[in-house]
Amino acid sequence: MKFILLLCLLLGVSFAQTEEGGEARIEALAEAGAAAYDAGDYVKAVGLYIRANQLEPNAPLIYNIAVIYERKIDDPQLAIQFYRRYIGSPDVDPEKIPVVNERIIKLKLEIQKREAARAKPDKPAEPTSVKIIKVIQDPIAPPPPPKPSVAPWLVIGTGAALGIAGGVFGVMAQRSADDFDESDLLAVKRDAKDRSQTQALTADILGGAGVAALTIGVIMLWVEGDDASASKASIGFSAHEGGGRVHIGGFL
Repeated sequence: MKFILLLCLLLGVSFAQTEEGGEARIEALAEAGAAAYDAGDYVKAVGLYIRANQLEPNAPLIYNIAVIYERKIDDPQLAIQFYRRYIGSPDVDPEKIPVVNERIIKLKLEIQKREAARAKPDKPAEPTSVKIIKVIQDPIAPPPPPKPSVAPWLVIGTGAALGIAGGVFGVMAQRSADDFDESDLLAVKRDAKDRSQTQALTADILGGAGVAALTIGVIMLWVEGDDASASKASIGFSAHEGGGRVHIGGFL
């Protein structure tokens, strides 16, 4: 909103009615108020217009202040106050008086509406109706079949790996035995004999553990539906001089 009419009126104020430099001061305040209004700082614009009006009372200034309070700051009480001051100003525009009176009536109605809304008690909550819901018992569906477990295959794979490792140590034991037979040196024969015995014992232990693991894996596949039995399956082995012992447990 531009205040060209306001500035023109201010420029026409008699120098005799203001102190020295007053006209320039009023014009500067009015221009600053217009700039603040254009920038959206309506509170600052009202303050500048009020200061300008204090230096030289002017109906257009008062009208602009009332409009800002009504439309921008949303303060109907102050808007009514400045509209009434505008109507009582000596330089009021007679043609605007009916329009201003209509605005005052509208603002009074708005104030009454807001006060009634604030005074209105909260609506009591309606009692919640209780609904009886009949629960229909559906037949219990059978549990889904258990998913196949990978544990048996892991055990079988472990058994196969142990069997292969036992075979490798068996081949190594045979080579050590061949070294014993082919050598004529006592130290070489003794070393070959020790290696052959150790490798043979390791081959027996690994082979036995592999067979045991394969057996357990097959049994686990057979009793896969019984998770408790499968989870308790165990394999163990121990070595002793001249051989080894394999322990199988968890199925008895």
